[in-house]
Amino acid sequence: MPEENSPIICIGKGMTNLSLQEQALHEELLSQRRAVPLGAGGRVPHGLGGVWPLPVGSAAPEYHPEDLVVTVPASLRIHELESMLGAHRQWSALTLPDHGQDSLGGVIALALEGWFRSPLFRDRILGLRVLTPAFGSITTGAKVVKSVAGYNLPRLFLGSRGALGVITEVTLRVSPRPPVQRVWVQDVMSPETSLDALRSTGIAWASLGFLRQSGRLLLTAVLTGHDTDDTLAHPLGPPAATPLPPRLDPPAEGWLTYGSVPISRALALLRGWPPEQPLFLELTTGGFWGYVTDAAEAHLVRQCAAEMGGLASTPFLRPSSAPPPWWKTLKKSFDPDGCLWDPWE
Repeated sequence: MPEENSPIICIGKGMTNLSLQEQALHEELLSQRRAVPLGAGGRVPHGLGGVWPLPVGSAAPEYHPEDLVVTVPASLRIHELESMLGAHRQWSALTLPDHGQDSLGGVIALALEGWFRSPLFRDRILGLRVLTPAFGSITTGAKVVKSVAGYNLPRLFLGSRGALGVITEVTLRVSPRPPVQRVWVQDVMSPETSLDALRSTGIAWASLGFLRQSGRLLLTAVLTGHDTDDTLAHPLGPPAATPLPPRLDPPAEGWLTYGSVPISRALALLRGWPPEQPLFLELTTGGFWGYVTDAAEAHLVRQCAAEMGGLASTPFLRPSSAPPPWWKTLKKSFDPDGCLWDPWE
């Protein structure tokens, strides 16, 4: 019997609608035990076995620029998506400090967010196709912006870390790309002094951040919009040639840790991060993305973020909080035989 107050979600079984590729993938999935689905660009700590690579979608992208909607395989990397959208002067606005190497399925499974928050990336997700052990391949959401009101089932898999199913297809709402996007990257000594100087200019920066790695602290500033007058950003000099901030390179055995803290406490997180580990901290949103080398460092970062009123997550470590009361019922419904891993075990 379901636990008290546990939501019961009924999804029609799609076994008869599986393509030949999906049938093969489903059979392979059923042979797994506690497998961890891994999208492109992800990093799994040593000792975490049962890694199951993200299936490569064979279907061609379905793109309707006039409707601002695109449907693509979940294995598509962010930079590949942006290249396709850029041909029509559109973008997903999903920018992470990895030069677009992560796959869309992995980004959604981990609930990652870029630093452009209008709207949030999660609000761009219109529909998903997910391969599940119990129900085969299911479709949630829709391929149109306006749809019938009801439960937002794609949110069920957002941040699920591959514990309920493997995302194989993604439908997104995209936006016109800003005509101007300029990026500045500079070495800094004092983050407080640099930040005060930039804020005093009165410029509405699309992003301000600090990237720390290999003993260097870099300021990154992004300006988007319609104005082509470079004198607006005169305090920083000419913009960088690259359209993206520098890539954050993980250490040899690094575990990704990410989250957000109140903007007013962001610099405190920079000071409290393990000193030898890479970190990107976005100051207009309070979002951060970095690496730690062991569970002890991950615990300290999560504790530090919690004390600031924020949240940090290390995807392949057991969450510090207990699972919600409905989790066991949901997990048993989608994965009764334990083909996929459970982050709380």
